[in-house]
Amino acid sequence: MNLQSYLTSITRRRFLTGTLAATGAYLVGNSHALASSSSRPLPPLPLKTGAKVMAIGHSFVANSGYTVIYPGSPTPRIDTVTANWLGTIGPLRNIDNRFNLDCWYDPKVPTAAAPTARLAGAISGRGGEHMPQTLARLPWCLERQPDIVLLDIATNDIASDKLTVEKAVERYEALLKPLREAGIWVVCLLPVDRIGKTKGTWAAEDARHALNSGLTEYLVSIGSREGVRVVDDRDVLAKAIQQGIAITEDGVHLNTDGQWLRYSVLLPILRDMVMEGDFYSRDVKLANLSPLGGFSGGAGKRSGVTGAVADGLVARRGSGQNDTIIGSKEPLADGVERQVFTITPADNANDSRVCTLTLSWADMDFEKLGLVEGDWVEAGLDYELSASNSWLGLEFSLEANSRPATCRYSAVGGMVVRLNTTQDGPRLTTPLSGRATIPRFKLLGTDDVAAPADYFRTSLRPIRLHWNKNATETLVAKFSPFIIRKSTDPRPAWNL
Repeated sequence: MNLQSYLTSITRRRFLTGTLAATGAYLVGNSHALASSSSRPLPPLPLKTGAKVMAIGHSFVANSGYTVIYPGSPTPRIDTVTANWLGTIGPLRNIDNRFNLDCWYDPKVPTAAAPTARLAGAISGRGGEHMPQTLARLPWCLERQPDIVLLDIATNDIASDKLTVEKAVERYEALLKPLREAGIWVVCLLPVDRIGKTKGTWAAEDARHALNSGLTEYLVSIGSREGVRVVDDRDVLAKAIQQGIAITEDGVHLNTDGQWLRYSVLLPILRDMVMEGDFYSRDVKLANLSPLGGFSGGAGKRSGVTGAVADGLVARRGSGQNDTIIGSKEPLADGVERQVFTITPADNANDSRVCTLTLSWADMDFEKLGLVEGDWVEAGLDYELSASNSWLGLEFSLEANSRPATCRYSAVGGMVVRLNTTQDGPRLTTPLSGRATIPRFKLLGTDDVAAPADYFRTSLRPIRLHWNKNATETLVAKFSPFIIRKSTDPRPAWNL
């Protein structure tokens, strides 16, 4: 399948013929076909701010966040990472603060999952999963009582199960039926066709292209069904391909460009479904444990950085870099200020294409903060990044150590281009603003197969801003004061 025939297939083909046409016509014409007399009514839209959104599916979902468990003594080190710019809901929590996208480490997730998948809450993805496997664990997901489910599944079924279109539709309907009966809104994402010449793609004559197209047409056809929304990203992806923009990392998984284009369709749908507002409070003065307060003053420490840096903050340019980085301040309300960094990229002495600005401050002792094992913590900051495709990530992490300096666990949020040594960031045609968030996490202890910690090692690298050293434009990053506060347990909201 060459480029032109692919573009034609996804913009013009109407694959619903024969049996599939009859199935599609029946389902479209009978919007309540899957709603039995015992189905719960769908809550009216828009839902209230804080609606729970859960993504279910294969690696596209799993890429949104994962756990990393390292060997350690006397217990393993456990990291929870939700900073991937990829994934079905990877950047969502960092762009719009209206949704409940909490997810946390849970060693008891009942899926016999790999250590990387021990997350409960909003991210429920399993790499390599097929629809029957998703169906098998769907009851546990339904017990979490999400308000909206993003269903991102089917590419692996298409790739290896030798299905007919009718059988693929049957599998998909088997997932939709219990979701509708539970009164849950469903947002369906289309399977991504595997075109190209890299490993994992399909040859031009491969029948799986037609199967993928057939299932795609079916999904688009049910977009008007009660309780269903469909992310029809065919046109935006086709336009990118036509312009020579790579949309996948490996012919299978969307890269940052591809995911960002998908978001351009997904985000308006979700915003239309949930009232605007703040799930996490943005009030800098509300129970904030950060020693930096409202970013007052300009006497912070600098290394490779000039200009004004907020009192107590340390701004450090990466080793071997020659970029010009100038700090400045902007007033906000009630005596709070915003920290601004203007970056003029330059040819660097190091070989890496990834340049970094690190922000840090004094370590935060749990005892002095009134925090104890079992408490829950939330963290976040408002940001704005200038329009550019040179940004490679904004990472916000809290590393919990026991003395003298042994990391026991960490929680990582923000947005990072996973393969930033080779992949570019999203093509931002306008400034990107939002809230870089670390989802609520528990101060772990022996009950969680972890060793208790004594302090947050915020003197190391809690904030890291990355950009491409080959950038030719001036880059500007703006940050509101960081918020770190004791929070409430997110599990009851997810029926745990």
